[in-house]
Amino acid sequence: MQSMEESIVEFLKSQDGPVHLVVIARHLEMGKKGRTRLKRVLKDLARERKVQRFGTAWGMAPPPDVFEGRFSQAKDGYGFVALDDQPGRDVFIPEFLVHDALQGDRVRMRITRVQGDRRSGEIVEVIERGTTRISGVLRKRGLHWYIDGEAAGLPDRVWIPEDARLDSDEGDAVGIVLTTWPEGGGTRFEGRVVQRFDAIPTVLAAVDKVVFEHGLAVDFAADVLEETERLPDEVRPEDLEGREDLRELPFVTIDGEDARDFDDAVCYLEGKGGGRLLVAIADVSHYVQLGTAVDREAQERGTSVYFPTRVLPMLPEKLSNGLCSLRPRVDRLAMVVDMELDRGCKPVESRVYAAVIHSHARLTYTMVERQLTDAKGERPPEALQPMIRALHGCSKQLFKDRMRSGSLDLEIPEPVFGVSSDGTRVESVLSRTRTKATGLIEELMLLANREVARRFLAADLPTAWRIHEDPDPAKIEAFMHMARTLLSGKDIPKKATPKAVQTVLERVKDPNRRIVLQSLLLRALQRARYAPDCIGHYGLGFEAYLHFTSPIRRYPDLLVHRVARRHLLDGGSPAGEGLRNAVARICMASSASEQAATKAERACQDALKAHFMSERVGTAYTGRIAGMISAGMFITLGDLPIEGFLPVAAFPPGDFVFEPDEFRVSGGPAKCMLLLGDLLEVEVSHVDLDERRITVALTEASWEALGGRGAP
Repeated sequence: MQSMEESIVEFLKSQDGPVHLVVIARHLEMGKKGRTRLKRVLKDLARERKVQRFGTAWGMAPPPDVFEGRFSQAKDGYGFVALDDQPGRDVFIPEFLVHDALQGDRVRMRITRVQGDRRSGEIVEVIERGTTRISGVLRKRGLHWYIDGEAAGLPDRVWIPEDARLDSDEGDAVGIVLTTWPEGGGTRFEGRVVQRFDAIPTVLAAVDKVVFEHGLAVDFAADVLEETERLPDEVRPEDLEGREDLRELPFVTIDGEDARDFDDAVCYLEGKGGGRLLVAIADVSHYVQLGTAVDREAQERGTSVYFPTRVLPMLPEKLSNGLCSLRPRVDRLAMVVDMELDRGCKPVESRVYAAVIHSHARLTYTMVERQLTDAKGERPPEALQPMIRALHGCSKQLFKDRMRSGSLDLEIPEPVFGVSSDGTRVESVLSRTRTKATGLIEELMLLANREVARRFLAADLPTAWRIHEDPDPAKIEAFMHMARTLLSGKDIPKKATPKAVQTVLERVKDPNRRIVLQSLLLRALQRARYAPDCIGHYGLGFEAYLHFTSPIRRYPDLLVHRVARRHLLDGGSPAGEGLRNAVARICMASSASEQAATKAERACQDALKAHFMSERVGTAYTGRIAGMISAGMFITLGDLPIEGFLPVAAFPPGDFVFEPDEFRVSGGPAKCMLLLGDLLEVEVSHVDLDERRITVALTEASWEALGGRGAP
């Protein structure tokens, strides 16, 4: 599925020189109406230095001397740069050419050597520091204060001037903002203390540190709260003007037990030739007007951020948990996707409109799952059970059709943390997997999003499309290579289409090996993001997709609602160029916010996993080899959704050959061969709470099996 940008670049590469806009449009089979969009895409490509304007013609830009990307540094000093919008392997940077760059920095770099698909380079400039806030324990050396920077990926201590330690004492857990970096080798790291944490390493303190380190917004500004307080507490009669009244229909919400904000409600009505599915989404756009203080704050946050012990909402609580939340037995304003379905659950007709609903019940996944699996315990009210069965039947058909048309079914277990009531300990870590109940809601939301996307595309409306580009060829080939290794003797498709990749996953019968392979696939796939141009979604196999169903917690959904209300509903006006420019800015900012939130949530998961395993040092686990790098391998710990790192140094003395690109370790005294997905018994040897790292060692049995003599 090629994007317009890719088609333009491919066409211009094939030409002997620059060509006129009309020639490009003719090649893309675009009429006059598409010229405006084509000009906009060409300008975007020119800003990215991929193409260049030559008078009234367009051609390929000359190769740039310097590329930009994100730098990742290894403990030994060398690193890699993931180039922006560039396919292929990350560029290797030897230690002596790293210069002043540090872990996570955005950099400019120059390619110095190319050997096959492997590239080496040199950092020429740091554009933006990746680490500006770190936490640690305050130490004193003579008259000087410092914290260790290693846990944050810094190569040295960070020194704190006497007047910048916020009255903190030695041994205090603090958060600091970096003020000086050792650029040019002439200075040192310096910072100032801006926050103090509980010195006892509790779960609550660990989450607070993650929030601080990632610079996440916590409290809402006074003008935002004041503006929110002026909103009504309930739906008023004047709010119903121009809305369809659906309060008699049996809408229900289905969420987790601990959910507090309810974005969506569903309803299904049986019909002669199929049925009528209604998906109601909280109408946040009615209360959060463009340009208000609340809107500016929501746009800046971009998304809600979820941690096991707290939530950092995009909207103030009065909106997120109150006025916009589709609570049971109260009137709420909604935007509704109303679909007539045939017997195969395919939409034959649909409408999007503003309405008022009255949720009849707040159901949980557990209640619905009990009904669908005939398990004991509380179930949905009997009057609603026929509708739940119908919704389940519809969701099963939707899933089947989606798989048939090329969607990927990636089910990586998510960790669910049981935290003690006082927030001091992690008492359990379980795996959350898809159930019939969660799958039901997932399929209905996908359908609603897809149907709105179809209507936007038909109307040529500007919006924040949810796109997922084709995977990097080198990385997806590495995945297919591993699949061929695991499935030796079986026919593996040569081209990695979504359907072919899904076929490969289904052929791996061992569920544990399949999870390992799915994790490898995730690393090969591009990151889904928001974009002003619709280029499709590789993972879902959809030609057009957007997010409509969560405006309480995602700003792009709120944008889609606004555009729908103004330009899609009856009497809507055509969209102007100003809206298109605003959409492009919002897409870029929202993608960055989502990425930052994901990074923080994963850091929190790593912290809580480390807390949990800190009480289990010395415990042995039989796990799978889940990943390999030149320094060692990652091992799953039994059935826990946790991995420990097994360093190369932990292996018995001998000529072991680590080949991460081939996903294997071979040799040693026993002439063994270890592959990704193989079982290995290890024990937890060390847990570093500051670095959020779990290290494992070989058990005596594994040591001997690999040819080790004596005690490991």
